[in-house]
Amino acid sequence: MLEAALQKACVDLLTLHEQMGRLLFFAVPNGSHLSGSKPGVRARKGLELKDQGMRKGVPDLVIILPGKTGYAELKRPKGGVLSDEQKGWRDALLRFGHPWKLVKSVQDMEDFVTELRGN
Repeated sequence: MLEAALQKACVDLLTLHEQMGRLLFFAVPNGSHLSGSKPGVRARKGLELKDQGMRKGVPDLVIILPGKTGYAELKRPKGGVLSDEQKGWRDALLRFGHPWKLVKSVQDMEDFVTELRGN
């Protein structure tokens, strides 16, 4: 499974939870939408987004529950590894007391939602 397909499946799952009133969530695109741009345009847009607060390594999905926010980094099941920037965000979020999860399957995401909900 490619990371994009995993993210879509996880978004579908989170949408169901959201429709039941259990949580809110959003994705952090973080520049992936620039991949189809011409190199010069991509570089200029990348600098503009960086000036607006885009940060390398920020988790892919933010999950909001009453009194708690969790962060999920998605990686394909085989071969997906964290970048140094992603490790830095993981370590900082955990140090600040925020739940963080490496998600490699829809079941991982369901387990994270269950953990966040305290079930």
